[in-house]
Amino acid sequence: MLARALPSLLCSLVLLHCHEAHSEVEDPDHALSSELLIDYVRIDTSNPPGGNTRAAAELLRDFLTGHGIRDVSIVGVPGNDFAVIGRIVSGHARPALMLTHHIDTVPASESDWRFPPFGGERRSGYVTGRGVLDDKSLGVAHAVAMMNLVRSGAALERDVIFLAVPDEEAGGTRGMVHLEEAMPELFRNVGLVLGEGGSNVTVVDEVTWWGIEVEQKIPLWIEIVVTAKGGHGAGGGAGTAPEILLDILEDLRRMDRPAGTSQATLEYLESLASSKVERSAGVLLAAARRPDPETLAQLPSPQRAVVETSMAVTRLAAGSEDSAPNAIPSEARAMIDFRLPPAADSDAFLRSVAELVEGRGEVRVHLKGRSDSSSSRGGAAWDLIAGVLQNHAAAPVGPLVIPGTTDLRLFREKGIEAWGLSPFELNYYDGATIHAENERIRERQFHEGIDVMKDVVLALARSSEW
Repeated sequence: MLARALPSLLCSLVLLHCHEAHSEVEDPDHALSSELLIDYVRIDTSNPPGGNTRAAAELLRDFLTGHGIRDVSIVGVPGNDFAVIGRIVSGHARPALMLTHHIDTVPASESDWRFPPFGGERRSGYVTGRGVLDDKSLGVAHAVAMMNLVRSGAALERDVIFLAVPDEEAGGTRGMVHLEEAMPELFRNVGLVLGEGGSNVTVVDEVTWWGIEVEQKIPLWIEIVVTAKGGHGAGGGAGTAPEILLDILEDLRRMDRPAGTSQATLEYLESLASSKVERSAGVLLAAARRPDPETLAQLPSPQRAVVETSMAVTRLAAGSEDSAPNAIPSEARAMIDFRLPPAADSDAFLRSVAELVEGRGEVRVHLKGRSDSSSSRGGAAWDLIAGVLQNHAAAPVGPLVIPGTTDLRLFREKGIEAWGLSPFELNYYDGATIHAENERIRERQFHEGIDVMKDVVLALARSSEW
């Protein structure tokens, strides 16, 4: 009897399992968000070259207007790029909530990837492709949160603005910087901006600490141009433009560079310690309480990167593919990406670099951040966000300082509160694909992040307390 019943029982169990899995996948918002993310990633918005964001902007506009957001527009910016602005009007004059992300991505070389970088594919529980983490998943979360506000019918206490911009990956000059100058009214009554830069700590896919980004390192992007008389390669390279440039780069590599901590960095280290095991926690707490050079040098590399000045040579050029292999070029160039700790004086450091290069080459500044760009680490809005995060994963919430650079620095420079908030549970290995090969996000965690962002935005929009 049991033998005859067993196949039927197994079949029923399999069908039940399939039905449960199928039901999970078919959550309407989850299915919709995956579809939007895949469509978004399939549009190549690499920067450089830029000038390729129209189709992506139209995708976002059509999603918002198709889900009840009436006030949506596409705005052209320099370089044949486009931004998307959407607003849900509350009828109140309280400072607005702004949700911002960037449309552009860094480039991707298909030969380095295991799958098409702009394929937008589902693979083994992941959604894959360039920009799926940086920053299109966040943009989708913002768009779905806007949709949810309209659908909920909730009485809102403040306007909510959706802003998608190009050119963040190149410093934002043709994107956020241009919009701030050309459309100051868009930012005039904004009380809080949520954007990229947040992070969390996960252990076996469980969040043990939520980090809200409040400060970032100071970017200083410079180009060094050296000119000298060219010549025949047989004459040797001493005194030539390429050799002089190499000497300058070596001197820059060896020069003293600023290190130190801001108040936000100290609070970040102390908060992060709450998520670590005893030894790691001890190192973080020691650095937070006694931030001398010897103690800071003991920090793990992700936190050490925040307190030190990094230097990366991102471009080198001398001659061209058409140059003769035995002809010494008369010009050599290098692009250098310096990132200074938030407490550093970027003007003083730039002067030191200029003095080191003086008489040998020219220093051209492409991007220089300010040294006073920080956000608060508390208040009513912070508490609302922390409550939502802890409701989804009961873990401490603390301030985060990042070594990267985002558009949020531009809001802080204007005195507008801006926090980096990532709703996604992201482990180290997946996070390491940002700006690298095989960028990916786990679809289950992407869906969970969509739910987090919906709850955060609804809580902030319905509150009159901040």
